[in-house]
Parts: sequence; structure tokens; C-alpha cells
Amino acid sequence: MKEKLLKATIENIKSLSPRVLEFSLSTKFPIPFESGQFIVIHHKGIERSYSISNQPGNDFIELIVSLNKEGQLTPDLFSKKVGDVIDISEAKGSFLLPDTPQNGICFICTGTGIGPFKSMIETMLNSSSSMPAIHLVFGNRTEEDILYHEYWKDLEAKQKDFHYYPVLSQSSWEGLQGYVHPIYSDIAQTNPDLLFYVCGWKNMCVETRQQLKALGFSRRQYKFEQYD
Repeated sequence: MKEKLLKATIENIKSLSPRVLEFSLSTKFPIPFESGQFIVIHHKGIERSYSISNQPGNDFIELIVSLNKEGQLTPDLFSKKVGDVIDISEAKGSFLLPDTPQNGICFICTGTGIGPFKSMIETMLNSSSSMPAIHLVFGNRTEEDILYHEYWKDLEAKQKDFHYYPVLSQSSWEGLQGYVHPIYSDIAQTNPDLLFYVCGWKNMCVETRQQLKALGFSRRQYKFEQYD
């Protein structure tokens, strides 16, 4: 059965870094979705999946897109303007928050893997139920690569149960340096009941899976979504 495609209008384009844009899209009827889900952009026979980065309940969706100059889709997408129309799928995916996250959640991501977590964190913050402790471990290469850095810092200052750990692998700065693995390992040792959500570069996801297993966490305590 042929997939139903929706016509989405680009309502806004925001630069998040030299290589990353945030696209705000609207459709004739708002797309129902849950935090953590994605849509597929269809363009000239090419299909690419992008996580929805805003929380549900809006009449638009936001996507975080990183430019691959040699790619088959993103060079064309980066040439689009406000008002242009693209074809997208309905929301898909099972990378979702638990119904009752009572024991704390550690989000581990790299690069544009922050997308689904932004949606999840905003959803949790605006939930009527009590919020568990949230840890966001965000790995990047350089400081200019950190998406929404000021937003996360401000959120940490305002929310006592939100903890932000930006870490850089290829740049010297006053913050954490290296890779994400020692950071979440230290967090894990203080709470054996944490749930882990991991999204980002394939190598990071593979190593994180191995590390969490070695730390004694069961398969029910972590969920992964990776990209190349």
C-alpha cells in the first residue's frame, strides 16, 4: 500500500550552527505525534527520516537538519525558502517516553540527536505529573556545534531536577572535555534505577550499549536511536 504523503509548508528557517538548520513546518491539518517520533521527507525519490524536535500540541512541527554537502537531500533542503512546500510522511516511531518515568531519565546524545530529546524534555516539563530527575549528556566536537546551548543552561538554572552536561571531544574550553561515556557512567553509579535514552552517531550508540550492559543495566532500562 502506497504511503500517504502530506504537503508541508516551510514556515520558518532558523540557523542553529554553521551546519545545522531548524525547519518549522505546517500542514493543512496539524500532524498528531508523540515526543520521540519522526517524519520522513520525500524528495526526488529520496527518503530521509528526521526526529520532531518540538513538543506535541502545536500546529507545526520542527526538524533539526544537518548539512551533508555530498548528500542526496540536504543540499536541496538547505536551498529552500520560507513558503516552499515539501512532501512528508505522517509521524512514525516507537522511541517514546515511558508512561510513568518515576526513577529518573538520563538522555545521552551527540549532534542532531538532541532533536527527540528536546521534544521529550519539554513534554516532561509541561506535564501535570511530577517530574523525575532529568540528566542530559550532550556530546559534540566543538563549542559551535552545541545546539540550544543557552537554552539548556537557562533551563538548568531554573529547574532543580534538570542537569545538563555538555562535553566536547575536539575543542578546549572551560567545560567537560572528551566523550560522553565517563559522564553518564558517573551518573549511573548514583542511581541504579535510571532509564537511559540514547540518540546520535552510530559508534557512540554501540559503545554506550556495551558500557551500560557492563555497568549492570538491563535491556529494559535503555532505548536507542542511531544514525550514520
